[in-house]
Amino acid sequence: MIHSSLSSSPRPSLADAINQVRTTGKADFLLASGQVAKLTRVKLLQNYESILHMAGIEQVLGESIGLTPGSEALKIANAELSRFADVPAYWVLPLGQLIYQADKQKSVPYGILKQVAYLKTIRDSVMHGEADTFGEQTRKAVRQTYEQLLKRSVHTPSAALRARIEAVIQAKIDGTGAEEILTTLGTLYRAIESEVEIRVALKEAGVLKGELPLVESVFELKRASGVHQKIFQRDNLTWKFRANALVRNHLVHGTIITPNKRQTNVVDQAYQLLGQAIAELGLKKNGGTTATGEFRNGINL
Repeated sequence: MIHSSLSSSPRPSLADAINQVRTTGKADFLLASGQVAKLTRVKLLQNYESILHMAGIEQVLGESIGLTPGSEALKIANAELSRFADVPAYWVLPLGQLIYQADKQKSVPYGILKQVAYLKTIRDSVMHGEADTFGEQTRKAVRQTYEQLLKRSVHTPSAALRARIEAVIQAKIDGTGAEEILTTLGTLYRAIESEVEIRVALKEAGVLKGELPLVESVFELKRASGVHQKIFQRDNLTWKFRANALVRNHLVHGTIITPNKRQTNVVDQAYQLLGQAIAELGLKKNGGTTATGEFRNGINL
């Protein structure tokens, strides 16, 4: 996570640990439980495989209710923002909505939907940074549910997503393509860590109002005070963080498989600017002052 003066006990960054594993083959990582995990390429690839399986489940549910890319039922994203982030101009629907509609239309057996609903709670914990990774038993349950759904449905995930799952399986066996795959996983976790820091900053500012959607959260933080507004406007951080959230949405749901350079930059630079903003807010809160440009690095995304 971003190390800032706002956090009394900042958590280490899993995105950084993933990068270390990518380059050295292993890393020690402090889990939320206080235990230290010995991360390896295979362990990280197993986690990514579960993320992809969940995305595959979502895509099958979407197909089962007639929801395909470009469907009118999708929430259209701001066209300018989508061009800025270089992603399709829509937000993928949340898994909860897909489960509800599939149940309503009886397009997927109830027993499978019930299991998907259970797995969703765990997936959400990981994707919102409340849990670091999927556990061994959960990974097994995700894979079994994915395979069961494919057997019971005439629909399948996209060819690109299926190929990605096979690539991850192969990388677990012999390392083929592992570096690029872990780079993508690191980008996804960088986006997750940005959300965690937004939540922490909202709490510190005293404006946390329950579990707001991510994009609404950054608007709420910007409105916390005149200082917040000034810092966020200066670097156009709200816009850049919205773009970051849009890239993350497509990565989580498998509509983007491998982020291109632009998409990766959107995530990395939003994360960096957010860290600078939080550090500056913490300094000002404690009575410090900053020189002009001290917390800026010339980023102009």
